[in-house]
Amino acid sequence: MVFRLDVAKAIQAAAVLLRLESGNRMNYMRLLKLLYIADRESLKETARPITGDRVVAMDRGTVLSGVLDLIKGQHIDARHWDEFIERARFDV
Repeated sequence: MVFRLDVAKAIQAAAVLLRLESGNRMNYMRLLKLLYIADRESLKETARPITGDRVVAMDRGTVLSGVLDLIKGQHIDARHWDEFIERARFDV
């Protein structure tokens, strides 16, 4: 089954994780890893991922491709991400 990135759900999931983090800030790689784990566990339990994003293997491990692009501001819908989540050098 093929899934498509749901930007709104990705933003919501990231916001939940950031809200749980002390200071509401997190290294973006940590956020990517946690979102990947959440997607994987959701897929295992419900047969549906949370974000629907494509998984890619990178030098620093497996990440969600579209969410990485949102964080870097390189996704077509990055402006939606920016409305809710502030990006810094290595943190979000």
